[in-house]
Amino acid sequence: MPNKGDLFSQEYNIRFGSLTVSRGKEDNLYLYAWEAIPDCTDKLCPLDKRCSFTRRDGKCQVIAGIVKGALTSILSNYGPKLNNAVRNRIGTHLMPLYSDLARMLVYETSLTSVHFVDQLGNPRINPVYKEKREVARTIETMWKQLGLADMPVGEEEIGNYYEQMEKANQEEMKRNDKPKLKKRK
Repeated sequence: MPNKGDLFSQEYNIRFGSLTVSRGKEDNLYLYAWEAIPDCTDKLCPLDKRCSFTRRDGKCQVIAGIVKGALTSILSNYGPKLNNAVRNRIGTHLMPLYSDLARMLVYETSLTSVHFVDQLGNPRINPVYKEKREVARTIETMWKQLGLADMPVGEEEIGNYYEQMEKANQEEMKRNDKPKLKKRK
């Protein structure tokens, strides 16, 4: 949760990605989230050769970064405007969708080809692309149902929330400029 000068309290940062649903409280507003970050599978990961992170706390840092970036963007832009019911839906409905999308992005990135040949010898497009688009549409629908898509951010409308999500994630990484992750050699 936002904390004086810091987007997430220490309590939240400790619990991020864990199976604990309660994430903390600030100004009588609670945050419940189910990020469901999978464990790092290290050498079994489809991105093993391309991943720049080593195993840390057992969680996949690529997926964690995507999900935390989304939550950072939402809370930094809308946090004080959201009631407990909306925060609950963000944490338990929207964050799992971002986790699903992140898993699909990891899998998609590992593919060597968009196409494959089915058992009958017919060329097909990998179904991950259709699933990824469906999850992205569902995320957009959730944004609309929660009223986030129409909620002004500062003096301008939300615009491209994926760009804001990436920007918020970069800002969060700069604030936490500690050598937490080691690059693979």
